[in-house]
Parts: sequence; structure tokens; C-alpha cells
Amino acid sequence: MIAHHPDPEQIRLENVLLALGNPVRLEIVRILAQQGEQSCGALSQGAAKSTMSHHWRVLRDSGVIWQRPNGRENLLSLRREDLDARFPGLLDTLLAALEQRDT
Repeated sequence: MIAHHPDPEQIRLENVLLALGNPVRLEIVRILAQQGEQSCGALSQGAAKSTMSHHWRVLRDSGVIWQRPNGRENLLSLRREDLDARFPGLLDTLLAALEQRDT
């Protein structure tokens, strides 16, 4: 199966905000921003595979992450350049707010 990745100009703010409105997906974005590309297994957070697959699909289809096959797993990475180009400052503001929340 080939994952759906919208072209940068197809990324819509309302889809990004909907994807980031879930605490699990927000944590995935935080981890990817801090640590870079990760395997799906490293991000599973102990949840059921079907649950995490749903979260990854929402993030991918909204244009927040890239998902690429690597052997038996998929690797996930943040589409920072595309998001920064479409919505300047959005990710930086979001990540700064998460950091302040956690201190």
C-alpha cells in the first residue's frame, strides 16, 4: 500500500489543527521534532497497533508527517519544511507551548 502524502500546497490549516488536536498525535509530533525520524514501533507508546495506525494515518493525511517503508516497519518524520513554508511559526509556537506546559 502506498501512503497518501498531500503535496505541500494541498496541506490545509484546518486538517493540521484537527490532527494536532489529539494529545497522542501531539506527543508524536513533539518526539519527532526533538529526535528526528523514528520507527513506528518506537512511537507506539504501548497502545494497540490499530490505534497507532489510525493516529499515523491522520498525521500523514493532514500533511504533518512523512511515512516511508523500511523493511518490515515504517519510518515517520516531521514535514517541518513544508509546514513552515505553509504556516510560518505554527510548529515553533506549538512546540514552545508544549515545552512551557511540561516545565
